[in-house]
Amino acid sequence: MGAAGSVSKARYHLTTGDIINECGRGSDIAHKPILVTGATIGIGFETARALACAGAEVYLMGRDEAKLQAVLQNINNELQQKRSGGSVQGVVCDLDSLTSIKQFT
Repeated sequence: MGAAGSVSKARYHLTTGDIINECGRGSDIAHKPILVTGATIGIGFETARALACAGAEVYLMGRDEAKLQAVLQNINNELQQKRSGGSVQGVVCDLDSLTSIKQFT
């Protein structure tokens, strides 16, 4: 927040790449395992994609197996094109369902 409680509009337009860069040069996410929920659409998808492209070992969690497979294929294609050291794996789990969570653990 800025002076008198104002919020900088620029903070609302950060990309996931900006966020990774903002972590600092000393924070190396290469080969670190990261779990991203809601990874089949929107910010979850973009976050998973950016982290994988930055070299992380990303586990994508989603409720819909077909959507999850499509996202995995999409990100894997990008990783191959960019020759990134990152990787993605899919985990089907509905966090609204205790049964699904128990099956995941």
